[in-house]
Amino acid sequence: PASRLAPLDVTVPGDPSSAAFFTALAALAPDGELLLRRVCVNETRTGFLAALKEMGANIELLDQERLAGEWVADVSVKAGATLRGISIGREAIPTLIDELPLLACLAAYAEGETRVTGAEELRVKESDRIAVVVSNLRSLGADVEELPDGFVVRGSAPTLRGRVVTHADHRMAMAFGILGALPGNEIEIDDRECVAVSYPTFWGDLS
Repeated sequence: PASRLAPLDVTVPGDPSSAAFFTALAALAPDGELLLRRVCVNETRTGFLAALKEMGANIELLDQERLAGEWVADVSVKAGATLRGISIGREAIPTLIDELPLLACLAAYAEGETRVTGAEELRVKESDRIAVVVSNLRSLGADVEELPDGFVVRGSAPTLRGRVVTHADHRMAMAFGILGALPGNEIEIDDRECVAVSYPTFWGDLS
């Protein structure tokens, strides 16, 4: 054991999983630009940003620097790009495991097919996130297929209407909350309060 512990100042970067919801909304928007300041861009946490970029989103990392042992940057997202479907396999899953339900929602608005495999870990999260995201997207009117270890979403830019059953899963509430913010969609979230697990001010920030 250490004889004493010295105090220190630590700058805590923004959570990339929380930031992902707003990068997705900006990528789906018809115009405008979003800047998320001082987000953690540790390479083990940036899989969703990489996926968005592969889909065609206009994303840049600005003013990267190392703070308290972590790489941080401002994340710039410019709206208006045409998104396309992509494939994500097992090797990439650890870098975006928490963002995969959001990716499924985003894929409904990407041209072509988005396929995710090797993600069976999603079945033992706060909910069975594969089954829950697929059933909710399907009930709202999206074209989606459940796989044992993932899902396939065929983008059709649908107008989504209906009620989302979150199973008290904060990621589900926030992912479908992003879709509900898109013009023309009418989505009711059955349990909005469950976002408090990771992001208590989500609905206010989204507004």
